[in-house]
Amino acid sequence: MAAAVVAPLSASAAQAAPPDRPRHSTVGESTPAGSEQAASWGQIIEAVGTAYSIYKKYSDDGGMTLEEATTQILGAIDGAKSEIIAHIDAVAVAEIRACAKTAVLNYADIGSMSPDTKQAFALSTTSCAVRAETLIGTVSDQAAIDQLGFAMNAVGPVALMARTHAGFSTAELAATLVDGSEATMERLATDCTFDWQVDDNPNHYYIVYITCTAYNGDKGHTTVWRRWVSGPEPTIPSQLYASAVEDALVNTSYELAKTARQVLLS
Repeated sequence: MAAAVVAPLSASAAQAAPPDRPRHSTVGESTPAGSEQAASWGQIIEAVGTAYSIYKKYSDDGGMTLEEATTQILGAIDGAKSEIIAHIDAVAVAEIRACAKTAVLNYADIGSMSPDTKQAFALSTTSCAVRAETLIGTVSDQAAIDQLGFAMNAVGPVALMARTHAGFSTAELAATLVDGSEATMERLATDCTFDWQVDDNPNHYYIVYITCTAYNGDKGHTTVWRRWVSGPEPTIPSQLYASAVEDALVNTSYELAKTARQVLLS
């Protein structure tokens, strides 16, 4: 039996776009609750992503003072504070829930803290972020991983700025946050199914409907053309259905982790 052949779509094979199942997130677009939850995540991602970006700009000598960076990050966090706190309150691990909420609430007062208090705040927020990062790699429940990934990145910009105020280094913490974000993205893996629409196409190119399902039941969909001549079902490269994975994970901390990683590595 000939080996299965997987080839990129040729111009002759691409007669028309696949007719059904365009890319979308089932929950994020089809239910009011899903839309509301996605909007909440959007606010959080924008706020935390902005906070990370301001920290990065300051640390890269981007032409702002420490006071300016601190104030701008506070503004970013305040813009979604109620949403951030609501998600922190849902974290099941009590120690992470407590330290993350304390960090976010106390950041507003960092400018008036004494040097000793700033150092203590820097150490406590660092401990909170590192503890969350450690747990991401050890727990098995994806709901817990989701919560821990969120908490780590909610605290991340606060801990980085607290360490800056205290005169501590930030490189190792930033690297830890990148590691934790990558682990969050990896461990929130979705289950994907591949529905080949095999017919009598003489070129052996077929529509494949791909559905990816996150741990919370949300689904993402996309459609591709692939070639299957004979033999076992060909493997479809993951980059071809990355959109379905991300759409399924729209109501999780996946996108927040992705944003944090991108900013810190920029």
